[in-house]
Amino acid sequence: MESPIRCPFLSLGGRIMLDVLNKVEHYHSLAKEYRRLAAFSLSAQMQNHYSQMAEYYSALAEAEERSAVPSA
Repeated sequence: MESPIRCPFLSLGGRIMLDVLNKVEHYHSLAKEYRRLAAFSLSAQMQNHYSQMAEYYSALAEAEERSAVPSA
C-alpha cells in the first residue's frame, strides 16, 4: 500500500497556505493603492514617497510568494 502524498501547504487544514495567500493579496492591494496615490499627488516629494511605499509592498508580496514555495 502506497503512503499518501503529503503536502506542507495542506497541513493545519490548508491554513498556512491561506494565510500566505491572504498576505500576498493584502500587500498587492496596498502596493496598488500607493501607486494610485502617487499618480494623483501634486507634490513630487509625495509622489516619490508613495512610489517607494508601493515598491516596498510589492517586495513584501514577492517575498511572501517565494516563502510559500517549498524548497526542493
